[in-house]
Amino acid sequence: MNNTLLNNAVANFERARSLMSDEVAPGLLIKMAAPRTRTEMTLTPQLEDGRVHPVRSYIVRHSDALGPSKGGIRMTSDVTLDDVNGLAMEMT
Repeated sequence: MNNTLLNNAVANFERARSLMSDEVAPGLLIKMAAPRTRTEMTLTPQLEDGRVHPVRSYIVRHSDALGPSKGGIRMTSDVTLDDVNGLAMEMT
C-alpha cells in the first residue's frame, strides 16, 4: 500500500500547524486535521462492447473549517482511500 500522498499531506499539515499555532485557535486546527466526509463507492459503467467494468471510486471532502471545501476525487483501479484523503488534505 502506498501512503506517500497521505504521509506527505500530514507532514505538510504539521509544518503549517507549527507556523500558525499562535495565530489560529487550537480547536480550529484540530478540526482541520481530520477529513469531514469520506465516500467510497463502486461505479459499474457499461463499456462499448457491452461488458460491465466495476471501478472503485473515492470522494473525500477534507475540511470546511475556513469556508467552502474542495476535496479529492479519483476513479482508477490503483487508487486508495489514503491517496484521495492525502490529496484532499493538501487542498485544505
